[in-house]
Amino acid sequence: MTTNKVKVFALGGLCEVGKNMYCIEQDEEIIIIDAGIGFPDSINDTHLVLPDFTYLKQNEEKIVGLFITHGHEDHIGGIPFLLSTIHIPHIYTNGFTTKLINSKIKDCAFDFDITNLLVEYNDDSVFSFNHFTISFFRTNHSISDSFGIIINTEFGNILHTGDFKFDLTPISNEFDYYKVSKLRKENVLLLLSDSTNANITKPSISEKRVSANLKNQFSHIKGRIIISTFASNTVRISQIIEAANHVGRKIAIFGKSIEKSISIATSLKYLKPPKDIFILPEEIDHIDDNKILILSTGTQGEPLASLVRIANGTHKNIKIKNGDTVIFSSSSIPGNQARINEMINKLYIKGADVITNSPLTDVHSSGHANANELQLMLNLCKPKYFMPIHGEYAMLYRHAELANEVGIKPKNCFIMNNGDILNITDKAVYVKGKIPNGNIYIGQNNKVIDNNILRERKMLSESGIVFFTIPIDIEHNGLLRWPDIVSRGFIHNKQSHDLISKILYEVVKQSSIYFNNHNMFVEEEFNDFIKSEMEKFIFDIVKAKPEIVPIILKH
Repeated sequence: MTTNKVKVFALGGLCEVGKNMYCIEQDEEIIIIDAGIGFPDSINDTHLVLPDFTYLKQNEEKIVGLFITHGHEDHIGGIPFLLSTIHIPHIYTNGFTTKLINSKIKDCAFDFDITNLLVEYNDDSVFSFNHFTISFFRTNHSISDSFGIIINTEFGNILHTGDFKFDLTPISNEFDYYKVSKLRKENVLLLLSDSTNANITKPSISEKRVSANLKNQFSHIKGRIIISTFASNTVRISQIIEAANHVGRKIAIFGKSIEKSISIATSLKYLKPPKDIFILPEEIDHIDDNKILILSTGTQGEPLASLVRIANGTHKNIKIKNGDTVIFSSSSIPGNQARINEMINKLYIKGADVITNSPLTDVHSSGHANANELQLMLNLCKPKYFMPIHGEYAMLYRHAELANEVGIKPKNCFIMNNGDILNITDKAVYVKGKIPNGNIYIGQNNKVIDNNILRERKMLSESGIVFFTIPIDIEHNGLLRWPDIVSRGFIHNKQSHDLISKILYEVVKQSSIYFNNHNMFVEEEFNDFIKSEMEKFIFDIVKAKPEIVPIILKH
């Protein structure tokens, strides 16, 4: 029995930036689009954030394929963990993205071969299943080989844009305007469209202008240039290589992800670097500063990235010195601005000049469509229904407003959360039902981090921890001597002497109360009593809730 209902839902990517994973389901078939990672919540976090795959695991036999729009981490970063959890019959991908996925699997050291899983598609590919027919259209984005996906259903076409922008003078991929506008005549039932820059009205500059601006900047800068960009942005890397060669600078690469991207892009002939343009890191000190360009990872202040270690003074090869110029050829991903600002401040303090993207410099062009471009996409395909994706709530909301402005009825626009189900029938499209969803956290060992551990880490980062070492005289049922106190993240300086004295006095007082009311010492009971009383006492005097850890020494 068929239900004659198509379900559309996201396990990640709605009301957040990153973690993109969208699903389309009918009866015994599920199509998955992208499997990305999310971005850590705080500056010190190094774990990966993944969608919860529970629903897909429960419906594993329905999955007919994973379709990848492009190779950015927030679209492919979760693939190794998805494959280690769930049987995916095929991964449909293209060119540069295919090689990035292969490399990612090797880096994660999972013991499986995905060679037979990978199916390469191109602009003309068509894949048919019982309920869905899948085809593709090329888009322009900040990475090679980016695509949108067309899902033909019995009720009409569902169009997923992937990440895109419109660049009328592109350096790499051209957007397939013809194919998308042709779909308008075939009736687009539902559009799922990237909302990242929905709140931005200023047009993005063309990549050709960025190229010219980089050459201009490089020609005027004296001393070493340290430039950071997204590792997968092969268009920008190509521009940097061209500009460095134009002014006679050699390039030293710092960051495995950039090395990998350059290697893959060169093998595909997307990059054609001049001979001898690259030098080894150890050669930097033997070349004049005016002839050096350092290409580094770390645009988003990632804790382990090269530029962050340079800013922290912990990089083994590079130390900032007066006269260095650091260029950020990137934009900040929402949620990352605090860590980026921290890194920039450290670079300034160490003596570097820092250039970030601005109307005066124009050293970056976003890979995402702005408000006008989003409305152009809406007008090109004229969907009956619209579901904004890939963005925080404010971005989704603004994108829906843009859709209303070009004639899509408000009742036909669906601002959804991860797990919400958009139901499509021959009579109506409506939101009803919920898919289990949430976050899974992966540590540096590629193992899932227990949620209890994460809660403890969060609590410690916010309020700290206090250890009390309490020596007990078991024979005489009392304290042997005054306790000791050690604090982490709670009592921060020597001026807290009075606070420490008050806390220790209270420990002694509460210990005495316990011994006066108990003829026999019971360690677990005493531990719980002290912990409870000290939590209340500390909160009363400083309005903080550090973790209390009594350490009992029995004599």
